[in-house]
Amino acid sequence: MRQVYFFLAILISSYSNSTAQWVECNGPEGGFSFVILVDGDSIYSASSRGVHLSTDHGKTWTSRANGMPRTSVNDIVKFDNTLFAATSNGVFRSSDGGANWEDVSFDSDRSIEALLVYNDALYCGRPDGVYVTTDFGASWTERNNGLTYLNVISLAQAGEYLFASGRDSGVFRSSDYGMSWEAANSGISPTWEYRGLDSRGDTLYIALAGPTYYSTNFGDSWQVLDDSNRSIIDALEVFHCGETLFISAYIGLLASTDNGISWDLRTNGLDNSTVISFGYDEQYIYAGTIYEGVYRSSDMGRNWTKNTSGYIATETYGLLHLEERTFARTYRGLQSTTDAGETWKYAPGVFDTAEVRIILETGSTIWAHTLYEVFRSTDTGMSWQLVDSPELASYDFYDMAAIGDVLFGLGDTLALRRSTDDGTTWVKTAESLEGIITCMYAVSDTLLAGTNRKGLFISYDLGETWTNTDTATSRMRFRDIACDGMDCIAVGRDWARSPVYRSSDRGRSWVAVVNPDFDNEDFKFVLPIPQGFIIGGYSTQLYLSTDAGATWTDIYGNLPHNGAHAAVQAGENIFVSIPREGVWRRPLSDILNETGIEAPRPQTFAVSHLFPNPVRGTQPVTLGYSLQHGTSLTLRVQDILGRVVRVENLGHVGQGNHTLSIGTTGLKPGVYYYTLQPPSGTPISGSIIVQ
Repeated sequence: MRQVYFFLAILISSYSNSTAQWVECNGPEGGFSFVILVDGDSIYSASSRGVHLSTDHGKTWTSRANGMPRTSVNDIVKFDNTLFAATSNGVFRSSDGGANWEDVSFDSDRSIEALLVYNDALYCGRPDGVYVTTDFGASWTERNNGLTYLNVISLAQAGEYLFASGRDSGVFRSSDYGMSWEAANSGISPTWEYRGLDSRGDTLYIALAGPTYYSTNFGDSWQVLDDSNRSIIDALEVFHCGETLFISAYIGLLASTDNGISWDLRTNGLDNSTVISFGYDEQYIYAGTIYEGVYRSSDMGRNWTKNTSGYIATETYGLLHLEERTFARTYRGLQSTTDAGETWKYAPGVFDTAEVRIILETGSTIWAHTLYEVFRSTDTGMSWQLVDSPELASYDFYDMAAIGDVLFGLGDTLALRRSTDDGTTWVKTAESLEGIITCMYAVSDTLLAGTNRKGLFISYDLGETWTNTDTATSRMRFRDIACDGMDCIAVGRDWARSPVYRSSDRGRSWVAVVNPDFDNEDFKFVLPIPQGFIIGGYSTQLYLSTDAGATWTDIYGNLPHNGAHAAVQAGENIFVSIPREGVWRRPLSDILNETGIEAPRPQTFAVSHLFPNPVRGTQPVTLGYSLQHGTSLTLRVQDILGRVVRVENLGHVGQGNHTLSIGTTGLKPGVYYYTLQPPSGTPISGSIIVQ
């Protein structure tokens, strides 16, 4: 039996080849496990990115999806010696243990959600009913007589009966191998969403978005399972292993050894993961989860361990690069790589279990925001400290920025808050924009804000006062802003005008980018690079501009056509996160060579500007500089007596024009000297006057 819940069902389109060759990274790890099939020493997991196989009891995994489109696999069964997979693009079969797959659908546009082997036949639950094959998919026969609701999401067998259920249709049963069906819902409330069927001997169980029901008379009547225990409501899955009954409910994984009279939680080691599938062999129970891949237990679920090595099916929502480490922000954890995506490791502590909403880099500090908590790291993510702030318990930030030592957080109520003490206390600012501000970006002493159909705003006083820069942008829902020096790009969604705007004066004024390719697009992010900008979004291509946004070139190439969540430059590579398709990389030089764009190169290592100077109070100083070649840099600030008052490792900085914010908090009035030092060669230096 198997079903896929409505909020997990996804349709992933196949991708086409192009001369532009992006390479898929070997991670991040984790992801959905909709179904687990145990076949001797082989364990198969149906994921949102095909089928994964383990031959060492779930310790390591490999992808087994050759011949299958990049699609969600909703169910997997074995019929004689042949594997069958129900996918969002039809039914596929494999006769070599999943090494190769072939399409045996008669309609590949249909999403198949359930498969069942019974009486030398394979039954298939589809949006248009039940179909059966007795020749391994060579031909299919409709079996819908009596089914008053055709969208079948779950199939089961008990005794001599077949059972089928839809999402909100109730249960149907058949005593003649599906030739005819009748309703079998007596006792079940019709108001609940149906999620899945399971059977153990002559007893049937059905998981609902409410109570869990069972039947001991093949569906003639149903009773609520342990109605006094409200902890088992809203079940996602019901499963038997020996004499133990497991239910994955809203409070966690529950187990009963007395047919549901009493229950105990068995969640130790599950990291608050939601279990949606089960399997077992002679040594272990396996639990498939949302986002976290597969866990295993050797003591009937009392203790669990996560094993995601090689299980690559997770969603990456954000990317960040600092020094030699590239970070991937996922729904369940923060992972990083130091070898261009070949291997990944979870960040220590809470980041292997929590949803990471934001990652932000300010100098040598990384900030990571989970639900109502902020963490920081000063050692490139090797260790993290929780910011001790009771106020954060009520703030759910989805965007952050920084000007010098001042942090800004944009919350789920579209309110902007500011912190001047490393995130300990937060003060609401920009009250005139509350409820409409949707994104922000800090550059030098300037804070830019995009809104929902109210235009773009600019602030020069740490968010206290704001000026609307251009009424022409008032129809736009802005999603991201980024700048490189004086050039800025703002993107989002505009149903009537261009979704891309550009500025050549650091956000003081904006001009719409006229490009027919951008019509009806919904852009999500802007990535500034030394050569210009890269933009992408939910359902868009990926575009590159090297002339401050005036013209754009499609660089999507062979990426799977699902849009993009985020992008980052990591050394010589561009990394891109593709929805449901992981992280991909490509050398920026290859992209530029293929597009025929000759990017301008700085000819010196020199300072372009230092502003303001003199500086008053704790206002930061913005240093602009150019690099002819990428290199590692260290910033040192000394007082007039030669005492070092600031040291900051900037990590690897790419070739191009850059800006750097030098904080002056804690500096007494006087003259200070800064030095930007590469590993070898001549440094650049100058003076700062603090008044």
